[in-house]
Amino acid sequence: MEIKRVGRFDVDSVCMLVEKYWQFEGIDGFTRSNVLSSLDRLVFERYGEVHLAMVDGEPAGYIIGTYSFSVEYGGRIAAIDEFFVEPKFRKSGVGDRLFATLCKSLCDQGFARIELEVGEANMTAKSFYSRRGFERREGFRLLGLALRDGS
Repeated sequence: MEIKRVGRFDVDSVCMLVEKYWQFEGIDGFTRSNVLSSLDRLVFERYGEVHLAMVDGEPAGYIIGTYSFSVEYGGRIAAIDEFFVEPKFRKSGVGDRLFATLCKSLCDQGFARIELEVGEANMTAKSFYSRRGFERREGFRLLGLALRDGS
């Protein structure tokens, strides 16, 4: 297994996995051109980082961490924007390696915290994150507001 930070030549492989992840989660609106454009901006304008797992030359999974800043936490924080492992590679350590790679990268850069959102019904993901120390922030709920059409 190889885990690599995504560069220009890897975005196509990630885009293919993004489409599968969105199908899995029931997320509407996938268009290849929009996702490729977003990945390009994310990686090359340094809004975050993407790591890709390859198993025997085949894309097996990816994790996207996006960057932010928090006064509350006293510095840079990150969010796991997307995290997906192909079903045939689950329970083989791919998710562990992707998660560990992202966390090490963020720690090396001095990030204070990592956060994420997870679907209420996704018990497998909730268990994965719980085993790694993530906790529900009691008294808070994630809210969103679209600032442009299609967001």
